[in-house]
Amino acid sequence: YFESGRVFPIRTPPSRPPAASHGKVVFAATVKGSDSNYQVQVELDTSAREMYVECECPYFGGGAFCKHIWAVLLKADREFIKDILLPR
Repeated sequence: YFESGRVFPIRTPPSRPPAASHGKVVFAATVKGSDSNYQVQVELDTSAREMYVECECPYFGGGAFCKHIWAVLLKADREFIKDILLPR
């Protein structure tokens, strides 16, 4: 999904830029799936080294880490995550 350009622009809540704020990075994106568009939300807690994810797809609803989440993480990694986690 990532390589085929099916991840729509990454969005952040209006109050939070895509930067580590108190050790947390929060962002969301829409992924064009096979049957529908799915909303994906990600919260990275850099201080606790934890990640919380959510996707609207039925596969994630069953408790599994879906391909839509991976696509959003790859896009975020390409766009800004390295700069946040590995500041220059």
